Amino acid sequence: MSEIPGHFLPTYSDASREDALFHYTTANGLIGILGSGEIWGTAYYCANDESELAAGKGVLAPLFHSTTYKMIEANDPRVLIFSQRGVDIREYADHFEQQIAAMALSSLCAYITCFCKPTNEEDFHHGLLSQWRGYGSDGGYALHFSRKKLLAAIERANKTDGLNYELQDVHYTVENPMKAEVLSHTDSFVRAYMEYLDELAEPLDFSKKQCVAPSPACLAGR
Repeated sequence: MSEIPGHFLPTYSDASREDALFHYTTANGLIGILGSGEIWGTAYYCANDESELAAGKGVLAPLFHSTTYKMIEANDPRVLIFSQRGVDIREYADHFEQQIAAMALSSLCAYITCFCKPTNEEDFHHGLLSQWRGYGSDGGYALHFSRKKLLAAIERANKTDGLNYELQDVHYTVENPMKAEVLSHTDSFVRAYMEYLDELAEPLDFSKKQCVAPSPACLAGR
């Protein structure tokens, strides 16, 4: 059935599928969007899917692990310092990546609005079952947007109001197009990691009342 009285389904093609973006919402959400002509974003720390903010997780850790193993093989003095404190220096690799992610997110005041891309004709015409279940508690609605028109609207808003909207794909695995961009700054990340280890390797100051460094540093300070 291609038509419903007063409505029609958009024509499907590879081009229309690539241009389509769907936003799933409840009846109240639909009324708010249509009534205001606006789509509100959600603060990133209130998102219900943390993986949407973790595209870089796991990209830097191998880099820090590799750097750490080179230090171990070279008998770097810092390795002995941490060993004497009962700390395996390899623990710092994972924790430093976590610290970078935490610092990046804490410096952002990001609000996000999520859209879904259809992967085939079934998704294009009927939507994704997982999204209906997640956002259609009252039956739900799916708003169909044009990626091209949305990008044009974002560009106008950024120029007119000095805003900083972006439309970016969400990646759920480490192997994604952003990986190369992150690793293009390898030298800077390694330098920051070494400075981090230098700071932790400094003589312990037991006069400090609290430990403000990441978990391994607290471990080293015991």
